Amino acid sequence: MLNFILNLIYPKKCIICQSILPVDNNQITCPNCKKYIQYIKEDCNNEFFNKKNVFITRNYGVILYNEYIKKVIHKYKYGKKEHYGKVLAEIMNDKITEVVKKHDIDVIIPIPIHKNRFKTRGYNQSEILAKILSKKIDVKLDRKYIWRAKDTKPQNNLSIMMRKNNLKKAFKLVDKQNVSYKKVLLIDDIYTTGSTLESCAEVLSAHGREVYSLCLAVAVK
Repeated sequence: MLNFILNLIYPKKCIICQSILPVDNNQITCPNCKKYIQYIKEDCNNEFFNKKNVFITRNYGVILYNEYIKKVIHKYKYGKKEHYGKVLAEIMNDKITEVVKKHDIDVIIPIPIHKNRFKTRGYNQSEILAKILSKKIDVKLDRKYIWRAKDTKPQNNLSIMMRKNNLKKAFKLVDKQNVSYKKVLLIDDIYTTGSTLESCAEVLSAHGREVYSLCLAVAVK
């Protein structure tokens, strides 16, 4: 009854077009927008995805980063739509369950953002996803194991080489001698060239961690 009343006051909306969904609808999109959420296969057509990794054992993605998902994630990150995290994490739930079981993951770690960006945005979008997923699958979340020491430039308009230079010494591991994670799963929202994930994984692998990654959306050619 409580959920019914809450749905009347705060109706559930399609994540893409924002049309109001029926109270008894368990979907995250309306019927018209369902086709825009395109789940990817292991052989995702991205020239960097699992082909040019050095420090990540395997990358995983859930949906294609198309023009519709791009708008949704942009609102989530920059439009103060923190509550979108609950819906987007729902999309990732089946895949993370599969990955954690397959690789016997010890801990989930969200890609950290710099404190300056956190002050501007108000939250770390990857951390929200990781926190929700951690509770759903009952796997430890450690959001303070690695931190962003360098306030890097936005990556979207940089070349591959510029991205790598931009991320040099961007991440540092917190000194936790008593923590012995073996298999780490990094969580992020978007995979384009994988530069950020690789930079983060480099620090983790240097300390003996086996690193995997899971991103909500993967950009393709």
